[in-house]
Amino acid sequence: MYHARRWEFTPGAPVLAALEDTLMTPSVDPSGSSVVPTLVLDPDRIVDTIRTLRNRIEERFPGSGLGQLCSSLHEIGEHTKTRLDRVERPNEELGGYLDYCSELLSLTSKLAALYAERFSDSVVLQAVDEVETLTTGLSRKIWQKIMMLDARVGEA
Repeated sequence: MYHARRWEFTPGAPVLAALEDTLMTPSVDPSGSSVVPTLVLDPDRIVDTIRTLRNRIEERFPGSGLGQLCSSLHEIGEHTKTRLDRVERPNEELGGYLDYCSELLSLTSKLAALYAERFSDSVVLQAVDEVETLTTGLSRKIWQKIMMLDARVGEA
């Protein structure tokens, strides 16, 4: 199933009316209970349509430049579909990297707090407080990304 970013169009648009039957599939909400009122381009159906078009042109006009163009388009479509499949897969290494970044930020914050224990200067204490605030905010953002990755792994 294709989960990567999709192109969505409003059904019934005049330009797309002819393509709706061959290239698009109705979008279903995650619960599977109802159809969402948009249509989504389906990479498999697009590649199949290009293949069918190429075969028909090759049958009617063998060796024509148009047939070669369709063959090139079919090849590009196959490569694009492969890339989309690769992009939609979760990146486990990224999760580990983000986890290490979060741990590094935690250590930085703790070192700043230990450093502040030795000084009573207000400028140093303010700088340490700003470091702790910055690392806490960055760590929160990193954990949001980790949660997004975990949700994506759960979908796959």
